[in-house]
Amino acid sequence: MTTPRSAQRARGALCLLAAALLVAGCTGDDAPEPTASGSVSTPTPGATATELEGPTVADVEAMAGEQVGETEPMKVVEGEIPDTGDGTFDAQAGVVAVEAGESSTRLVVTLRTTSGAEETVPLDAFNEWSPLTMDVRDLSVTDPAAQTVLLPYLGLAEGKTPPDGTFCLCSASPKTLDGDWVTVYATLPPLDPATTTVSVDVPGFPTVTEVPVTRS
Repeated sequence: MTTPRSAQRARGALCLLAAALLVAGCTGDDAPEPTASGSVSTPTPGATATELEGPTVADVEAMAGEQVGETEPMKVVEGEIPDTGDGTFDAQAGVVAVEAGESSTRLVVTLRTTSGAEETVPLDAFNEWSPLTMDVRDLSVTDPAAQTVLLPYLGLAEGKTPPDGTFCLCSASPKTLDGDWVTVYATLPPLDPATTTVSVDVPGFPTVTEVPVTRS
């Protein structure tokens, strides 16, 4: 099963607002409510998100990155990452963990070059629509039980506008890769309680299927 690139592009205002509410813990009376499923919605042209008070980008990165744990992948796939010119370089992506909690899911992925040589990773390799935010928001998990594609939570920085004013509950994109594993991670909406395995999509790589879920 493969998840088309278009599924990773679905960054509608509904998803953005739901993410910002969860991350910021907003209590304003006029703030919109997040959806129960946290699933991907089709973006609306010209849609904007409400400004919300909340943690700084540094706070969010710390929240997302703490206790990443083991970095040895349980499943590895071969793929290609765009280089900074017009070509690509061969690379490997490994899924380290999919950790399901009551209110969120943590995805941990690791990356390296196949050759072991150092390669520069372009800003849009894992973030096609807002590369200046320099994160990995295009990682996704497909929940077969709920039949939804889950993307990392997003928030909107105070005084900023989408898309470059958004921040992701995920790690920064690596600037370079070589023969050593580099770990990236993301926090996504919760999985269905009945889900035991998922599929993971990393841009440039085949879908990693039948990934076991661990629950906290």
